[in-house]
Amino acid sequence: MKQLNRAGMVDELAALAQRIRNYRSQHGRRSRLPDDIVAAAIHLAEIHGGPAAAAALGVHYSSMRRWIRRANGGKVPPPKAEFIELSPPSQSFVCARSVEIARPDGCRMLIRDIGSEGIAFLARSFWGDLE
Repeated sequence: MKQLNRAGMVDELAALAQRIRNYRSQHGRRSRLPDDIVAAAIHLAEIHGGPAAAAALGVHYSSMRRWIRRANGGKVPPPKAEFIELSPPSQSFVCARSVEIARPDGCRMLIRDIGSEGIAFLARSFWGDLE
């Protein structure tokens, strides 16, 4: 797969959008696009994401999804996650281990069998004594 810089990707989107406009001006707005244009649109959707590619190319996102589904044997691939945010547990759970925290002045605290919310509260209180 060729490596493109950001300007090259934008140029590639613009060039394909122009090809689509030219084809539609000659064959009508609702005519089916050729397979090579559809394949290029699917490739750009994999790089930029379906909604962004569809908007840049001037096609409906529902059409883009249909092309992708047809190319993948009737299945739409799940979106690729680049960032996953994990939320903290909604309920407190009991720790089976002990946690020992220490301050710079040498004072230590050992916490056993307490929920995670309790550990956070005690740790903040313990370290807050230094202020």
